[in-house]
Amino acid sequence: MDKYPTIHVSLGFGRKKRHSYVKRIRTNRQQRQKQHEPSIIHASSRVSPLDTSMKTPTNLLMTSSSGSAYNRLHSPYFISRDINTNTLYIADYNNNRVMSYASGASNGTLVIGGQGSGTNRTQLYYSVGIHFDSVSNSLLIANYGGQHIVRCTLDYSNWTLVAGTPGMVGSSSTLLSYPTGVTLDPMGNMYVADTGNHRIQLFLAGQTNGTTIAGITGLSGSNSTQLYAPYSIRLDNQLNLLVADAMNHRIQKFLRY
Repeated sequence: MDKYPTIHVSLGFGRKKRHSYVKRIRTNRQQRQKQHEPSIIHASSRVSPLDTSMKTPTNLLMTSSSGSAYNRLHSPYFISRDINTNTLYIADYNNNRVMSYASGASNGTLVIGGQGSGTNRTQLYYSVGIHFDSVSNSLLIANYGGQHIVRCTLDYSNWTLVAGTPGMVGSSSTLLSYPTGVTLDPMGNMYVADTGNHRIQLFLAGQTNGTTIAGITGLSGSNSTQLYAPYSIRLDNQLNLLVADAMNHRIQKFLRY
């Protein structure tokens, strides 16, 4: 597990909304008591770290204008970091690519994609979730538009399929519907936020058949057993699962499977 957790902020569920705002996600108690809401973060094509002693963020990468040059991004969604090298990996959604940035660099390196949207092994299709696996020195990428999860070894410019079927939407144990979040546990098991199916899927290491461990397949809702467009997922240090339940405006915690 990473020593320092990464907070993922999504630009909205569905392409129609992605340019207008960043979703506000807050924790709901069972009684849904009124909480202090976080400030709205306005969307921009840059990555900015926030020093808690400062009132304004520091622009780490890019300018506020979008683009496809290696010093620009276009609707970046998720980030992941190699804590050993401090390299930052960014899912550059609208450019259909993943970029890497060494510490202090203003120009990135293309890891994979950048050849238009598609499902061949050198393309990405609206990449959203991303997870750096230090054990295999590779990236897991949730290909939102491609309906699958892929693994890209950093030494190569193509990917291998790990879950789902490229271009095929479905709700069976081997199919996905607009996946967004992806993460691994220390045993190599993979967790996927299967957004369109309103569920979280667990894929045991090396397996392509998933098991639903949270939510009800194809049924959105707001009770304790349901999810509504789950977006980002993360494991805590006890391997409990945290889920950003986007359309329910809450964070759900599920005890270790």
